[in-house]
Amino acid sequence: MDEEDLSKRLKILSIQEYKQYYLIPCFIQEEKEEFFNFSDVETEYINSLKSPDSKILAMLQLGYFKSKKRFFPIESSNPSVVSDIMFLSNKFFLKKINIKTINFAKNTQSRQRQEILKLSTWSDNFESINIKKQIKTFI
Repeated sequence: MDEEDLSKRLKILSIQEYKQYYLIPCFIQEEKEEFFNFSDVETEYINSLKSPDSKILAMLQLGYFKSKKRFFPIESSNPSVVSDIMFLSNKFFLKKINIKTINFAKNTQSRQRQEILKLSTWSDNFESINIKKQIKTFI
């Protein structure tokens, strides 16, 4: 696509709206307290995970999902993620998490996302929400 084609594309979101939707949230302290506050069911899931890396990843994904109702690729090199890891480490772990050695494997992220969807009763399958029934109520 050349520059002329790009300029003709419809721009629905402003730059700020784009960032707000597509970038990992950058929480202030109060938001960290809110979105990284886990229910009993969420805590049970987190505690079922074996490694500290998996637990931290699940906490991050749960918090970000609660905030934006979507998932993000999580990398420990992102400054917002580092700040959130430090918050979670201080709040939930006796031993500090070494950010330099933390590993968030893509397959682990994917597997956790499926579990988080189950926990939240959120569905990425439109049939399971029974949209056909909802549409019939409008007809």
